[in-house]
Amino acid sequence: FIPLQLDLPTVVSVHDLSVVRFPEWHPSFRVAAFEQSFARGLERATHLIAISEFGKGEIVRHLGWPADRVSVTYMGVRPDLHPVAGPE
Repeated sequence: FIPLQLDLPTVVSVHDLSVVRFPEWHPSFRVAAFEQSFARGLERATHLIAISEFGKGEIVRHLGWPADRVSVTYMGVRPDLHPVAGPE
């Protein structure tokens, strides 16, 4: 999702860069949408959130964002998800 254009500080969550790094893995309409709006949307952000240290490293390496403007916030787990035993 691309952030709305606002005159406010904006934090953007970036889940992965696969569309940017590996466009051949995605439908052409998705790649076209990202090429049209992803970089422009990030220009509006004052800070980015990554869902892992790996994702943060990708953002810093491939998008050129300063590491101090990218935070890692791990995704939560629904309460109904739990390890299952044996045949389950």
